[in-house]
Amino acid sequence: MTSPPFVYAPYHRLEQCVPKAKREVFENESPKFWNKFYKYNSTKFFKDRHYLEREFKELEFGESKILEVGCGVGNSTFPLLEINPLLSFHSFDISSNAIDLLKNNNKFTEERVKPFVWDPIRMDPPEFLQTETFDVILMIFVLSALSPAQMPLLLQKTKPFLRKGGLVLFRDYAEDDLAQKRFDTKPLDSKLDKSFYVRKDGTCAYFFTKEFTEELFEQEGFVMEKLDYMEKEVVNKKLDLAMNRRFIQAKFSKK
Repeated sequence: MTSPPFVYAPYHRLEQCVPKAKREVFENESPKFWNKFYKYNSTKFFKDRHYLEREFKELEFGESKILEVGCGVGNSTFPLLEINPLLSFHSFDISSNAIDLLKNNNKFTEERVKPFVWDPIRMDPPEFLQTETFDVILMIFVLSALSPAQMPLLLQKTKPFLRKGGLVLFRDYAEDDLAQKRFDTKPLDSKLDKSFYVRKDGTCAYFFTKEFTEELFEQEGFVMEKLDYMEKEVVNKKLDLAMNRRFIQAKFSKK
């Protein structure tokens, strides 16, 4: 019998997923895992995003009132305020530890940033938010922390606070990103569903396609203005290693 030809596949994709009951633990207890994440990592894990004003020109000049979803410790908030001090934020996260760290940042000012804890998947909007209307909803590397089944609910909970003609500015992980390829070489207990994974610390990551993203937002009544893949080579100078990262970036407007 002739042996099949050898195929070099360093990132062979494993399709089997963890049992549903185990997956639901990570989905339902995400606030606990993110609180542990910020308790352990503090402000040292994510880098400040000093590129958002280049990617989203709407934020570079002029006044805008922003509802920031999944603000973490302010890695988007404070760099944007440095560029444009006329911006104002209502910034929320499911992690109370993250909000405490944001408030303790020496750049924090109550005049421009109103941080609060809110879990839109499991909680109604806080009462003070009911009378607010925003020009922009900012979603930067946040939807990926949810399961695909939870994503529509997040959009449903936040959409009412966006003014007519306002924008959702979205950036997240794209399918075939290096991080996903690394997940696909790990044991099967890291894969929760198609393109959806859990890290060792219990936090989750979903990797988006254009098709999924467009359908997700349009089913909730948003209009796509722009949708692109963003590819970037990141160099780790210490390891002398070049890594290819792949993200997805979009703008959606409210009818």
